[in-house]
Amino acid sequence: MTSRLTIGLVATGLFFAAHAVPALHAQGFPIATCAVATTAPLPFGGYSVFNPAPSDSTASLTYVCTGVAGPVTIALTGMQPDGSRSLKNGSDMLAYNVFVDASRMQPWGDGTFGSSPAVFPKPVDGAVNTAVMYGRIPARQDVALGEYSDSIVAVINF
Repeated sequence: MTSRLTIGLVATGLFFAAHAVPALHAQGFPIATCAVATTAPLPFGGYSVFNPAPSDSTASLTYVCTGVAGPVTIALTGMQPDGSRSLKNGSDMLAYNVFVDASRMQPWGDGTFGSSPAVFPKPVDGAVNTAVMYGRIPARQDVALGEYSDSIVAVINF
């Protein structure tokens, strides 16, 4: 069985959507912009229900900003009330999550259900910035064989 979270821009037909929410600016000042430049899949690979260890994966989300005056916050939507996410294969679900930190302690979300958005320092104009996503599928989930996938929307606030 394989499990993966495919990440990309909706405009390219992939599963990970992104949009920016700019801060208000006074008339006459340049408009600040941010955009997701590239994304990569968060591939978990094969999942075994018999493996006693969780399945971990990492992926990078890159973004480019111009004219931003302060920090950038990236929120990921799709948290469930229990604080997890689900990879799906028809009606079968495989719990997983995406985390802000390498220790996989703080779920990366939109501030709901125990999650937090990721906050990054003021970006350099036009520079490619990288946000690492840390994924984990908890061990010992009894699920059917098949390919599981999910989609997430990233919201960039600046």
